[in-house]
Amino acid sequence: AYDIGAIGYASRRPVLDLGGLVNPGINDLRNEVDDAEILHRGLFMDFGNPEYLVDRDRAGPVLAGTRLRGRLCEPVLSRIVNNLGLSRPDPVVYTLYRLGPAAPDS
Repeated sequence: AYDIGAIGYASRRPVLDLGGLVNPGINDLRNEVDDAEILHRGLFMDFGNPEYLVDRDRAGPVLAGTRLRGRLCEPVLSRIVNNLGLSRPDPVVYTLYRLGPAAPDS
């Protein structure tokens, strides 16, 4: 999320941020792998064990039901943001996911 500091402040929880502002080691990973792969493969979990994930995507809650390293992405809420400014004028959907335990594969 662009306002990662606000999310950390309002939630009063530690924050793991893919932009590398909170965890500079993520910058090294971002030099090797693109953001989408970091997100969709759960590589960010090398830097912490988050209970929740906030994602932004034009298509909405694209991670719903996805397993990330044994955790299930369960959408909690989504909100459309119609305009993020001149560089990103198209609507996007921010989704908060709970990263719950995933049932074992059958």
